[in-house]
Amino acid sequence: AQVPMDVFDTNCEEMIGALEDELRQVAVLRLMGYSNRDSATMLELTERQIEVRLEKVRMAWKDALNSA
Repeated sequence: AQVPMDVFDTNCEEMIGALEDELRQVAVLRLMGYSNRDSATMLELTERQIEVRLEKVRMAWKDALNSA
């Protein structure tokens, strides 16, 4: 069964909105297609800091999906 697009969009917005600001920034940049290097440059962070934040995003989203 396919999930209706409006339900998908709402769920995505909720998951992104539930993130802390620093995690939301890197998540949005990743979803927009930016590389870790590009994100690091834009946010004045190291690539490693971006990697760590993206891992935290993955863990938060995994927890959210598992508890849904």
